[in-house]
Amino acid sequence: MFKKNIFLKENVTIPNILTVFRIVAAPLVFYFFRKQEYFLTLLFFSAASVTDWLDGWIARTFNQQSALGKLLDPFADKMLTFFSLLALFGMTKWPSSIFFWLPVGRDFFILIGVIIAYIKKINLEIKPIFVSKLNTAFLFLFVFLDFLMHFLEKPKYVNGVGYTKLENEVFGWGIIGFLLIVPFLITTFCSLIAYAKIFFKQLNTFKEQEKNAN
Repeated sequence: MFKKNIFLKENVTIPNILTVFRIVAAPLVFYFFRKQEYFLTLLFFSAASVTDWLDGWIARTFNQQSALGKLLDPFADKMLTFFSLLALFGMTKWPSSIFFWLPVGRDFFILIGVIIAYIKKINLEIKPIFVSKLNTAFLFLFVFLDFLMHFLEKPKYVNGVGYTKLENEVFGWGIIGFLLIVPFLITTFCSLIAYAKIFFKQLNTFKEQEKNAN
């Protein structure tokens, strides 16, 4: 009973509750988008995006950081990224599909790395890096604007994929598209390379330690 109370006190915190909300909201964003309920899509995505910043700020400011929170927070981010991009680009063809497969491929690589580390019993530490935080900012802004355009203008559906005239004008080869989409793709690729370097560096360190131990 005493251990249970300690667990609840350490983990049932406002930041963790906000993080769980983000996890729950992620599939709802996809669901409402596919139902063409664009106001609810925008509402849940916006609320979930705010919690991504708010939970971390509350945890640091009021000393409510926890081991569970450190595990759930990146998972919630990946969930929101996956379902948001799946809604917008999961059914599109090349080159639009790159907006789905590049970030999801990066996250899949990170997941495989974590699984390998778990199997080999490596104490893998993958902390958020600046380029990853920058990529998340570009991603959320990009997705928010795209959801907003679907809300403002009813899209025309072609082969199950919705397109709007406003969306094409903004995310075409205009200045907004260049300033938002290009940095998003570049930071996604750079974060993939950065995490790969971190993983292989820690893997090599583990092999050296194992070799010296024998």
